[in-house]
Amino acid sequence: MQSNRCLLMMVLAALLLVASPLRAQTEPVEALPEAVQLTGLKPTWQQYNRCSAAAFFMLISYYGWQGSYSDMISALNPHPDDVNVRLEEMVALAEQQGLAGIIRTAGTITLLKRLTAAGFPVLVETAYYEGAPIPKNWMSHNRVITGYDEAAGALYAFDSLLGFGADGRGRPLDYLEFDAEWHHFNRNYLILYWPADAVLLQALLGDHWDAERNAEATLAQADRDLTSPDYANSPFSLLNRSAALLALGRLDEAAQAVDAAQTIGLPWRSLWYRFEPFEIYLQVGRYEDVIALARQVLATTPGAEEIYYYAGRAYEALGDPAKAEANYRAAIQRNKYYAEAISALAALTGG
Repeated sequence: MQSNRCLLMMVLAALLLVASPLRAQTEPVEALPEAVQLTGLKPTWQQYNRCSAAAFFMLISYYGWQGSYSDMISALNPHPDDVNVRLEEMVALAEQQGLAGIIRTAGTITLLKRLTAAGFPVLVETAYYEGAPIPKNWMSHNRVITGYDEAAGALYAFDSLLGFGADGRGRPLDYLEFDAEWHHFNRNYLILYWPADAVLLQALLGDHWDAERNAEATLAQADRDLTSPDYANSPFSLLNRSAALLALGRLDEAAQAVDAAQTIGLPWRSLWYRFEPFEIYLQVGRYEDVIALARQVLATTPGAEEIYYYAGRAYEALGDPAKAEANYRAAIQRNKYYAEAISALAALTGG
């Protein structure tokens, strides 16, 4: 870790040479190594549908966490039917260990290189196609980016399903292929850090440290995607746009983007992982649409606790406290650590 800290200080110094003291540039130009491969992560093969726990276990192991992969599953997937772990759940667990975490969208290959060169591995959420790359086989998959090779045009990743590379220090991922998969999840990323390193990480992230500026960058990135030959016809470009508009409080535009994404057609598992449609429809008062989407998901996936939570909020808004309570309890039964559902139930019942 000491060598990583020294490298971090070197990169920070380079950033400060090119960044404004009042407002760090989003994409500062700095000299980076031609190749980086971080060490210190524990490679872990995942259990079935437990890539989130495996990826987060590998990420937090870099910071000295001594628990086991089984411990991580118990903390993040307490119900056997759980199909998704939100990045926010991972940050909450890290905070219990004295770490801090930041989640952002609109990531770039350049940013991933900058972060890993400075000693920060990065957890990302990407699409994965089971079998052939067709929508019915689409699902989420979490990986940890551990470095890159500029000459090869590839990132390195610890991948609990596909492996850790020939040397055990990272599986190569072609820049363009990776971006195509990352685009489906708004190019999101999670960084863990010790609180003492907050200033250093802020310099590395520049404008993206600020949540509102990150939302603005996400909207700009989505708009660029919608005019690009690779992503213009993708429903995820619209879904990403809706997420940025939601964060910026432009709710009517956000709802229009969600509607357009659904008109094109999202893969059937999308709402296991991407909850923007539920949140947007709730905030614009389209409660029946929330319930319809919830029924659609739960017809095939009864273990998704987030869906019960959103259904509960919709029923509560419609003035049906009994159904709201039943859904909140169903969410908590599937994840006893689900803080938002616990708070919603307590507010509803006074308990």
